[in-house]
Amino acid sequence: MTLAALTSMEAAVAWIDETVNALDMEDAPLPAARGLTLAEDIRAVQPIPTEDRATVDGFAVQASASLGASVYNPIRLPLIAVALGEGLPAGTDAVVPRELAETDGGGHIEAVEAVVVGDNIEHQGESRRSERPWCAPGRGSPRAISGCS
Repeated sequence: MTLAALTSMEAAVAWIDETVNALDMEDAPLPAARGLTLAEDIRAVQPIPTEDRATVDGFAVQASASLGASVYNPIRLPLIAVALGEGLPAGTDAVVPRELAETDGGGHIEAVEAVVVGDNIEHQGESRRSERPWCAPGRGSPRAISGCS
C-alpha cells in the first residue's frame, strides 16, 4: 500500500496548511542574508540609473547636429567630454564615441560619423524601474544579494 492510497493530495495540502505556521520575518544585513529566504519583494527606491548616462567614453552631443557627418564630411560640434557611466549634460541626447571624433584644441570636436538620439546612452530607469520588484520572495542567492546592494 502506498501513501497516495492512504490520503488525497487535497487532504495532504490541507493538513500542511493547518499544521505548519509561517516563521516571523526579521531584518538581516545583506552580508548575513545568504541562505535566508526573502519574505517580500525588494523594490528600488528610485530608478536605476537615476539619469541618462553614457555607455562609452566620448562626447555628448545633440544627435541632430551630427547629421551628415562622415570621414569625408566631418561635422564640428561643441566639445562636451563624458566618461563611461557619467550623466549626460542638459541639452544632449547621444554620445559620439571617442574613436569617432577628434578634438581641434579650441573647444570643439570633429565628428566623422553621425549618431541618432539615444546612441551610446543608458536611459534613466533602464536597468531598474522603481515600480518593478528588484528581488522576488525566495532564496537569497549570491546574485540576488549582490543586486540588492
